[in-house]
Amino acid sequence: MFQLPSPLPIDAAWLPPLMREQAIGRRYRVKFSAAERRSMVKKAYVAPSKWCERHIELPADAPIPGRWRNINMPHVAGVLDASFHPSVREIVCCWPPQAGKTALALNAIGYCTDRFPGNFLCIYPDIKTSKETISDRLIPLFKASPRLRSYLTGYEDDVSASRIKLIHRQIYVGWASSIASMAAKPLPYVI
Repeated sequence: MFQLPSPLPIDAAWLPPLMREQAIGRRYRVKFSAAERRSMVKKAYVAPSKWCERHIELPADAPIPGRWRNINMPHVAGVLDASFHPSVREIVCCWPPQAGKTALALNAIGYCTDRFPGNFLCIYPDIKTSKETISDRLIPLFKASPRLRSYLTGYEDDVSASRIKLIHRQIYVGWASSIASMAAKPLPYVI
């Protein structure tokens, strides 16, 4: 229960005259329901790299199956942490092939799925690469990680080669050669 220590100073001009007289100089008590209190609690900050070590399970066909370990790719952990810093708006990685860029993107998707609201768009060079990545990497990652698996709806139709519908968001996949695959979607996150 929340009680104000002093009378609530309000500009009551917008209230009807009878209520205006009753409102000025009174104390008010506000009682929130359990669900309202839960929704107002700010989640404690967890570094993305630490979150990945706790919650990401790599599927059996991954190069290093099992629990994600930052020690295997320390350069990915550093960029992942930097990518969620409030002042960072864009990250450009100049890495050689097979250096962890897809792992970085998949871990970022997992972290955002658990911690932040909003849909995703993952852009790949062509349609073949996008469909292979979503079916061979992203969907198995969600199914292997218990925390991410809890966000899957369980319906087969919600997982396709161009979209994954979760309980609270959608992950779209697009390709660079198709403007239509990237347009007309409300998306705060693009990878």
